[in-house]
Amino acid sequence: MLATLAGYAETTARFGHALAVADAHLYYTHAHSWYFDGDCDYRNNIAENRALEVRAYYLRQQSPAGTVVNVFPCGWSLVAMPFLALADGLTIAHNSVADAQIPRNGHSVYYRAVVPLGHVLVGLLGILASYAVAARYFSKLIAAISVACIWIGTNASYFISVEPTISHAASLGFVAMMIWASDTIHRDGWSLARAVVLGLACGMMMAVRHQNIAWIVVPILLLGPRLGRDAWEGRCGRFSPWKLPLITVLAAALCLVPQVGVNLATHGSVFGALPGFMPDWLHPAIWRELLAPRTGLFVLYPLSAVCLLGAIAMAWQKRHSPLNRALAVGVAAILYLNACAAFGPPRRYACCFIVFVLALAATIHWAGRSKWRIVLLGLLVSSAIARNMALMVLADRCLVDRDLFTATSTQTWGFAGNLSRLLGL
Repeated sequence: MLATLAGYAETTARFGHALAVADAHLYYTHAHSWYFDGDCDYRNNIAENRALEVRAYYLRQQSPAGTVVNVFPCGWSLVAMPFLALADGLTIAHNSVADAQIPRNGHSVYYRAVVPLGHVLVGLLGILASYAVAARYFSKLIAAISVACIWIGTNASYFISVEPTISHAASLGFVAMMIWASDTIHRDGWSLARAVVLGLACGMMMAVRHQNIAWIVVPILLLGPRLGRDAWEGRCGRFSPWKLPLITVLAAALCLVPQVGVNLATHGSVFGALPGFMPDWLHPAIWRELLAPRTGLFVLYPLSAVCLLGAIAMAWQKRHSPLNRALAVGVAAILYLNACAAFGPPRRYACCFIVFVLALAATIHWAGRSKWRIVLLGLLVSSAIARNMALMVLADRCLVDRDLFTATSTQTWGFAGNLSRLLGL
């Protein structure tokens, strides 16, 4: 956690979180329009954002009624709103006491530094939730080691501390909190607080990234059978077993109300641009997602392959664990949906952070029974981490394209191409 905050502070001090990729600008446009204009008319917000080099392209994305639409979900902006208000207050306070005035336009220094902080904090909550779940099934030491290794051995550290301006830190955080809440209720039973937390986590993970709806299978598989059994046994005459689950559903639905409002205002439809993406969901490219030479999940982040071994071991050793079954289905569903997306890169699997942590913890637990196995695992994990950190440092110093972490596969040269250009070959 301290390393995340230090990385965020260091990156902000050097560059500011300037919403460097187009996705980040469009996630923020919702909050910018809500706060400064009080509406969902994004035309002026996109037009005045000089840092968005492709703004002319997005201004042409219009509904049949001529309204400028925003195809990016608004959940990021829901998280950002309190921090946008804080940044605006800091800007007003600065301008009231300083001679040098800072533009109060949502894009100046305080906004760039403070607004992404909300997503850093959500990502940190996801790290804590991942540790808490792993520590229930493995030792605290193994859980801590697994969290640290996944944080620095995948793109999680990058998206939480360096690039929180796109949605993956928030996606990681809310998915992890949802799984933690589901597992807590499964183990310890329902309470009002747990029902609300689960509902908010479910709603926000879908509001941040629509495909996160696939993770709904986790609470359904963990909690559904018990609720169904109670209903079958006739113990819900007054719906008492269903009161708290209904609160969960209501809390999740409330998180999606802003997106419905945005869709109605800009697209004129509750589902917005969703029908346009539906055909993609019938054409998965799993092979490309896992093993593409430049951007495959196992190629770009080889630690994920180590985690897969751990997931298989965990499934074999705990075949009857409800959490294990739920996570397995959730991973398969999210893999399918991301593989259907056009040129979906491994960055989209930041939401699987908690699953990677559990899988690596299972691998460490298995390897710890033999000296040679723990040594081999240590070599594999350390080499994977060293490779990932080297790529991150090179990207951070602009020696290789940052597209390695942020862009789609069609825009990525890959490490070999970047290295050859770096060497002048």
